[in-house]
Amino acid sequence: MGMTARRKILRPDEVIGRSVRLLHGPKTDRAAIDRTWNALIRGESARFETINYRKDGSECWNDVSITPTADASGRYSQLISIPRDQRAARARRQPAGA
Repeated sequence: MGMTARRKILRPDEVIGRSVRLLHGPKTDRAAIDRTWNALIRGESARFETINYRKDGSECWNDVSITPTADASGRYSQLISIPRDQRAARARRQPAGA
C-alpha cells in the first residue's frame, strides 16, 4: 500500500470503539442515517448507501451494513458496522458520457 493510500485509510485504533460519525460530512445522507438509527433502536439490522469521508477528507460512496449485537442478557450493547467502497459499482451504473 502506497503512502497516499495510508493517509486516506483509518487504522483500527482510530475507529474501534468510536462512533461512525467520524466518517460523516456535509454530503452524508442524514435521512438514511436517521432511518438506520430507527431500525437499530428496534433491534434490526440496516443497510444504506451514502457519501462518507476518508481520513484525508476526500469523499467516498459507501454501502453500509450495521447490525446491533446483544449481550448475554439480550440487551443490545454494541454495533458492528461494515462500510464497503462503492466507487466501482457506481461507475458501472453510470451511463456512458454522464
